[in-house]
Amino acid sequence: MRRPEPGEYAPYYEGYVSRTRGANHLQNLRDSADDLVHFLENLPTAKWGYSYAPGKWTVSQMIQHIIDCDMVFIYRALWIARTGGGILPGMDQDQWVESASKSQRKPQELMDEFIALRNYIVSTFKSFTEADLEKAGNASDKDVVVNSIAYIIAGHTFHHLAILKERYV
Repeated sequence: MRRPEPGEYAPYYEGYVSRTRGANHLQNLRDSADDLVHFLENLPTAKWGYSYAPGKWTVSQMIQHIIDCDMVFIYRALWIARTGGGILPGMDQDQWVESASKSQRKPQELMDEFIALRNYIVSTFKSFTEADLEKAGNASDKDVVVNSIAYIIAGHTFHHLAILKERYV
């Protein structure tokens, strides 16, 4: 498959897409997941509740945020691939994090969910035909192509992993 081009996703996502490697969307999804899981497996449990500054997310909140965004992104990709378009709503990430923070999930639960979800995402993208990957829709009032969503998912994970490495350890 090819890398997405500007115009196939909102300019906001360029920071994520630019973090991906090469032109294999499935490999990017796997690599970003593997890199994050490897980092988290080596993170002391005490660090999961750490926030590097007042008002910033804890590690647990950030991982829940990644999971939530992965779910939203794969829903968008699946919707567009199956329906050939449509208009999908955006999400308020801060509202989602605030709501999810009440659950007090354990680190292993978050990692298990992330791994299971990422396996589902890879499987779903593998099921798409070349034509499915080229379908376009609209999410958060911006046009998006299914193929680019794989790069957004992977790049979003690489983005947050970089923040974890820079500010949390």
